[in-house]
Formats: sequence, C-alpha cells, structure tokens
Amino acid sequence: MIISVHIDNMKDAERFSAALRNYPADITLKADQYCVDPKSILGVLAIMYSAHNNMLLDTGSTAEADLPRLMVDIGAYIRKE
Repeated sequence: MIISVHIDNMKDAERFSAALRNYPADITLKADQYCVDPKSILGVLAIMYSAHNNMLLDTGSTAEADLPRLMVDIGAYIRKE
C-alpha cells in the first residue's frame, strides 16, 4: 500500500519514525529520487528537508491485519487531499 504523508518538523519526524518502529515489516519512505528507511529518524529528516511535499510511504511487507493499526498510528501524518 502506498500512502502520501506530510511531515512538518523535527518533532513530527521523531514521532512518525517511532510509530513505524512498532512494525517488523520492511517499510520505505520515498520522494523524488530518494528512498529511506522511515524507522530511522535520520532518514526521515533527510528526506523531509530534501523532498518535503512528495513523500510516499510504502508499507511493503506489512501484514494486512496490521494495516488498520498502522493507519491509526500514522494518521496525523497522512496527507488529506
């Protein structure tokens, strides 16, 4: 599943990364030509400052049963369009 996300500041990056660390699956955060591990706060910060408006979270191998909980955990960062 691909989810468009928006992270505004360092504190949000920290919270976003911490929420994703609860999931053992391979998850990636992509923007433009960049691809980082969103479980790493440094990765989230790097992509946030370089490609702020086009971030896509790829839930990768996250189990279907875990997706509703993941959506709640990152709900504040999901881009509402």
